[in-house]
Amino acid sequence: MRNLLLLSFRILMLPKLKSKLSILLLLSVCIGNAEALETKFCGRSLKQKSIEKIHVPCPKDSVCFGGWSHWEIQIDRILEGDEVPSRVIAAAFQSANYTPVYEASLRLFTIERIEDAEKRKLLGAEFLLIRWSKDSVPQSCGKFASDG
Repeated sequence: MRNLLLLSFRILMLPKLKSKLSILLLLSVCIGNAEALETKFCGRSLKQKSIEKIHVPCPKDSVCFGGWSHWEIQIDRILEGDEVPSRVIAAAFQSANYTPVYEASLRLFTIERIEDAEKRKLLGAEFLLIRWSKDSVPQSCGKFASDG
C-alpha cells in the first residue's frame, strides 16, 4: 500500500492535469478491484464433500495428493471485503477432507468470487475458498452459541 501511495504522489507531480487525472482514475479502479476480490469473515463450516467429477491428473510413478471439495459455509460476520450471502458454497483445492472435529473448529475464512463463468460451472460454486483457519489471538470472532 505504501508503494501505491508513493506512486500516486509521483503521478500528481506530472506536468499535465489530464494525464494526472487519467492515471489516478485507472489506479483507483485497479486498487478497488484488487481489494474487492476477497472477503474475509467469521463463520463455520456446515459441510464439505469431494467434487468427484473433477479429475486431478497425476504423473505415472508419482505420489499425488489433493482434489477439489465443496464447502458449505455459514457466514456470521464479515471482517473485510464485499457483502456476500449468509450461506455460501465455495470450492477449495485441498489434500484431503478434514475430520468433523477439526472442520467444526474452523472460524476464519477468506473467499474469492469466481469471475470466469466456465470455471464456476466446472466447480459448481460461485466462490473459491482460499484460506481457512481457527480463530487467532486476539480472537476476531469470539464464541458462537454452538461452541458451548
